Amino acid sequence: MSGAEYDFDPEQGLVRVVDRDGREGFFHPDGRWHSGELRFADPQACSWVAGPALPAF
Repeated sequence: MSGAEYDFDPEQGLVRVVDRDGREGFFHPDGRWHSGELRFADPQACSWVAGPALPAF
């Protein structure tokens, strides 16, 4: 909805978020800020992108 892009970086274990203006930030899977210019991210989106995978049925 915000137009931000959320990507998981498995090497760092962080979610990379880039907003519409190109600002970038890195966040923990629970949405806490880690580093970068962008300091706010949707915690639900971070959890969805980087949270634990559901078991296969």
